[in-house]
Amino acid sequence: MSQRWVDERRAGRPVLTAVRARAAAVGAGPRFQAVRWSIFVVLMLAYVWVYFHRMAPAVASSELTVAFGTGAGALGLLAAIYFWIATVTQIPSGVIADTVGTRAVVTAGNLIAGAGSIVFGLAPTFAIATAGRLLVGLGVSAVFVCFMKSNTVWFSERRFGLISGLTLLIGNLGSILAAAPLAAVLSVVSWRPVFVAIGVSSVALALTREAIHNGCDKNDPKDAQVILHMLRTGLTQRYHDAFFHGLNDLQELSKTHEAISKAKTEVLHRLLTHYLPLYFPEVDRFRHNSRSEWFFAFLSR
Repeated sequence: MSQRWVDERRAGRPVLTAVRARAAAVGAGPRFQAVRWSIFVVLMLAYVWVYFHRMAPAVASSELTVAFGTGAGALGLLAAIYFWIATVTQIPSGVIADTVGTRAVVTAGNLIAGAGSIVFGLAPTFAIATAGRLLVGLGVSAVFVCFMKSNTVWFSERRFGLISGLTLLIGNLGSILAAAPLAAVLSVVSWRPVFVAIGVSSVALALTREAIHNGCDKNDPKDAQVILHMLRTGLTQRYHDAFFHGLNDLQELSKTHEAISKAKTEVLHRLLTHYLPLYFPEVDRFRHNSRSEWFFAFLSR
């Protein structure tokens, strides 16, 4: 935390950082609210498809067995490869999100997942279907990490717990959609158009997220321009964080008390170990004398 940042916060001026600009813009008007919730809905739909892709092969197992002429072991591999690639890419996806920003990662992830779902739906062989599932796992692996980071940018700390719980609640609807509703759809149409349609919707979500102009991503130059525009046109309000200011005052008091205690200890040690033995060598003779206890007690206070 730079001193300039602290000084600007104490003066009540807005600060040009993504998180603090978000906080300053809370209550700025319907435009900000529309952008914030639009991004939330787009990411939420992408997260619903994460759970759908996770559970769908188990529901369509009989159709997949007939289509590819495979057994239970091959279908297990088809389902497990999604989890393997998603597990391996969790940490790299977080690092990439911190480096290039959530917008680029979510857009690329939805495009990859959409392409993988389309390849899976059109796959003529089991090998191509496996490659499609691998692309799906690779694409959706970064959605949750980027979703949580986006929530920290767009929502205040006071609402973050509620938004996180809402994210997990609605995300699990994907598992519900991949159960009885998917089975009902498969009784009417083939499994191939279903996965192709899911892939097309993932591509549409990627394009929709990129089309939202007022995204907020600290690593994206476009978003920096949006924040500057909001500040120049007066769409922001001064943000006063009472908890932060109170915590900052406690930190200053704690540092002051530490400096005073350290200085007091240094003076006491100099008196007892240097000045008194040097100018009053007989101090040890009188140190434990009852008449001098008050003096040493005074020094130790």
